[in-house]
Amino acid sequence: MPEPEIDVDLSALAGRWNRHADLEALVRAVPQVKPGGCAFVGPFHIQRSGNLVEVMPHVPNEPRAAE
Repeated sequence: MPEPEIDVDLSALAGRWNRHADLEALVRAVPQVKPGGCAFVGPFHIQRSGNLVEVMPHVPNEPRAAE
């Protein structure tokens, strides 16, 4: 049985990515994320809900200065 189509939302990236190299990584990674799952791939956070996949820039938590 063929896999269902996946809709990928890249709107959160807004020009922050190297389209050629990063797209290759995403094409390999997105189908591996199971419904309800998430993954970190390079500079991306991938979140899947059903057949909708949102790709956002991954920004690690910066250490907070002591107050």
